[in-house]
Amino acid sequence: MRDKGVLNLTGNAYTATLLRRACETNRTSREVIEATRHLYQYLVYQMVRSYFPREEGVYKTNMGAPCRGPFLARSTEVVIVTLARAGIIPAQVCQDMLSVLLPARNVRQDFYMMTRVRTEEGFEARCGGWKSGGPVAGSIVVIPDPMGATGTSMRAVLRRIAEVEEESGKAHEVVVLCMVTAPEFYHALAKERDGVVVFTTRMDEGLDEKGYIIPGMGDAGDLIYNSKP
Repeated sequence: MRDKGVLNLTGNAYTATLLRRACETNRTSREVIEATRHLYQYLVYQMVRSYFPREEGVYKTNMGAPCRGPFLARSTEVVIVTLARAGIIPAQVCQDMLSVLLPARNVRQDFYMMTRVRTEEGFEARCGGWKSGGPVAGSIVVIPDPMGATGTSMRAVLRRIAEVEEESGKAHEVVVLCMVTAPEFYHALAKERDGVVVFTTRMDEGLDEKGYIIPGMGDAGDLIYNSKP
């Protein structure tokens, strides 16, 4: 296990254009959802190519000729942590893609209802409940969350994963996938869990007094689900 967090900045003109579609003012929820789906397809690709185990193999094509690997190891198990609300669509993208790349029985979703509230001391994460489908031992735990801001909710999720690990054994890797993050988010996670891996397409300047990322996007859940703040 690594002794600190691992930050992967994967942004480029492709992701910047998609983020513009999601973050620019007066975008519809449909436009935000479409951009979010494409960005998470990209993030899953970056995660898989960097962290998923390989195996050698050979198969015959329709032409009867052999084609050799390496391929993704079919024994890899993945647990996707779905954070309601904003993480629902990103988690489904992860589920759809990983269920094609791996045996579907090796990919599951766990569900967490998280709410971030402001207190006199700062911010606090409150969990309204969770549904866990089993142990995480040996699995790659994937946590998609569009906006990585204060890290308050994500730290609570990491603590819950640590509790599950105490009961059943350590995860192979814990990977957080964000469209946009603030430096405060990454530093909070790296302090919470040694070796946590963070993928993001953009690292922004920081947070405003309300805990929103600047320049950021706003409330991803409100924008995706057309809610009124």
